Amino acid sequence: SKDGVADEDKAGAPADYSAFKLPEGMDMDNEALEAFLPLAAESKLTQEQAQTFVDLQTKAVEKTLKKQATMWTDRVAEWTKAAENDEEYGKGEYDKSIMIARSAMRKIGGPNLAKALEDTGTGNHPELIRVFYRLGKAIGEDNLDFGSVNPGSQKSLADRLFPNQGKAT
Repeated sequence: SKDGVADEDKAGAPADYSAFKLPEGMDMDNEALEAFLPLAAESKLTQEQAQTFVDLQTKAVEKTLKKQATMWTDRVAEWTKAAENDEEYGKGEYDKSIMIARSAMRKIGGPNLAKALEDTGTGNHPELIRVFYRLGKAIGEDNLDFGSVNPGSQKSLADRLFPNQGKAT
């Protein structure tokens, strides 16, 4: 076209559709766009009519994403509640047990695992907590045990150096 606007055929469809507007942060699905453009041209949709269909699809995608996010948040909340009521590590001992599990997770998995579990919410899964809780209990805190000394059975240095001296042989 001479004025920079795409020419429309007699039914109103442009020769080429210009870029469609999407909400901020949303990217165009090029595969879906490639499937849509021939249908829009065949249906002789104007740019505005095609944009209406894009807007409709965008709203459907946003609704689906919100529903998935809500479902995931609900799932993580269910896991947390189940973990708090768990017979092995919950029931009033949850906070103490979580400290044991987190300690094991940090020792074994490190900071990248901790971040991944936190970011995804999977660190709240009762069975994952159970695994790290059991590992934490098995690892335990490092304690040195020097044993006990019975002072009554201590031999003198001379008796230890010369155990047979003064004894009849």
